[in-house]
Amino acid sequence: MGAMCKGMPNPDYEQPPGPGVRQSESNELNQTKEQTEGAIKIQAQFRAKQAQKEAQFQKEELEKCRPNESQAKLYQEKPQLTQKNLQILQELGDYKYDKSIDAFYPQSRTLEPYILQDGNIYHGQWFDGDRHGRGKQYFKDGSYYEGYWTNNLPDKHGLLIHATGEWYLGQWQNGVAQGQGTYGYLNGIRYKGDMVNNQPDGKGEEVWQDKSVFVGDFKYGKKEGKGEFRWSDGSYYKGDFHEDLMAGYGEFKWADGRKYTGYWKESKMNGQGEYLHSDGGVYVGNFANDFREGEGTYTAANGQVTSGMWSKGKLNARV
Repeated sequence: MGAMCKGMPNPDYEQPPGPGVRQSESNELNQTKEQTEGAIKIQAQFRAKQAQKEAQFQKEELEKCRPNESQAKLYQEKPQLTQKNLQILQELGDYKYDKSIDAFYPQSRTLEPYILQDGNIYHGQWFDGDRHGRGKQYFKDGSYYEGYWTNNLPDKHGLLIHATGEWYLGQWQNGVAQGQGTYGYLNGIRYKGDMVNNQPDGKGEEVWQDKSVFVGDFKYGKKEGKGEFRWSDGSYYKGDFHEDLMAGYGEFKWADGRKYTGYWKESKMNGQGEYLHSDGGVYVGNFANDFREGEGTYTAANGQVTSGMWSKGKLNARV
């Protein structure tokens, strides 16, 4: 066919929308925009009201936690640690709180420092007027506690530094050291193990400043029962203890090779035992206060045997 005539409409061409269609779309867009802005405004107002309610709730909860003035009063100054406290904290490092323990105190709130009726200063969390949760207490005698509290008592876990410089880090129950912990003594000894009623009690380990080590049983703060003591010079004792002393049956080996196996009393050889000398000689018999005492037999390294009655380590009569 010939070319399309000028002026005739092209059947494949779509005409642009007329002015009426464009105005309709514009109105819809404006309406959508107004609705969106209105929704955003409503949401903002809702969030503002919710934040206001939350702030009011938190304020009320905070006020519920505060102690009354008969219990404690606000302390206007910053609590201070003693030089000894600072020294121990520098040695041990900052106390580490435990999130798993925090979960026991969901309603506790942190308040400003308070001075208690007894003159001690507390800074930490409270609940219903009680020290409850994380907290630090500055005792007027110079002692310092940091850790967890339950109903005004140290509980679950914490660090106590005594005014003397001794310290305890570990588990607490109702205001006493109870459970697993570490105790640092003034003489440099460190105990790590079971604690009952503020004392080593159960299984534990003592490490001395010279690296001597005891591992064994404790009762009421003293070595009691089975244990092993290894001194820094290589000597060791393994056996029974009573009130911190070797008592009962045990074996002691000196650094120079001597060895005693037998009974002890107040850390002295006492009763039946066998003593191996460094030169290979052996005495088997009775002892008293570290001396051969009573009936016994000495066998020299060359095989010579001497039996008899002994007194303060000397042979009195041959048998």
